[in-house]
Formats: sequence, structure tokens, C-alpha cells
Amino acid sequence: MDEDGPSMIIRFLWMLFIGWWLSGIFYFVGAILTLLIVTAPLGMVVIQKIGWAFSLYKESAYQTVYNSQGQAMQIERQNANFLVRFLYFLFIGWWIGGIALVISWIAGITIIGLPLSFYIMNRLGKIMTLAT
Repeated sequence: MDEDGPSMIIRFLWMLFIGWWLSGIFYFVGAILTLLIVTAPLGMVVIQKIGWAFSLYKESAYQTVYNSQGQAMQIERQNANFLVRFLYFLFIGWWIGGIALVISWIAGITIIGLPLSFYIMNRLGKIMTLAT
């Protein structure tokens, strides 16, 4: 494992044998915890980890931004207000996340759809909770 995470072969094997069902568990546990209101912050954390559950994907806490001179700067990612994220999940995020989960699973069945499957699953937490 290097600093960017495991190799694509390890991630593929993980997805094939563990990730496809573990991501579903993360989806349902995260959704239930978020809907229980008191445990909503924990539920959103679980939802944001769906990409890891599916393919061992680890997202950086920093974002690279370029200024007008073309120089790169690292800035820390900022999430939207928790109340906005909770209301978004309550009215939109849970069902659009379910649709994205099913599309990702279907795309993952085919070799040609595998990159799309990884792309969707690695961003499912953002789709469901507006996380950055």
C-alpha cells in the first residue's frame, strides 16, 4: 500500500468479494442513523465512507486550487451547514443515493462499466449528503 492507497488490483478484488455487499450495508445503516435525527451526524459519516466500503477509496481532506498566476494551493475542504445537508438528505439524498447505488452495482457487473461504477461509488457520499 503506497501513500495514495492500495493498487487498483487490490481495490478490484476488494470490490468483487467484499465491497459490493459492504457498500449496501453502509448505505442502509447510514440512512437509518441519519433518519433517527439524534444519530444523524454519525449517519452522515457512515454515508461518506461508502466509497471506502466499496473499493477502499480514500479521499484527501484538501483540495488543490490554482490562482490567477497558475500556482497551486492546497485548501481544506469545507462542508455545507449541517442543517442544510440533513434536509437535503431527508428530501432528496436518500432516494437519489439509492438510484446511484443500483446504477453503480449494475455498471460494476460489466468490465466496461467498472470505471463508471468506481466513479459513482467513490462520490456516493457527496451525492447523498452534499459533502465536499
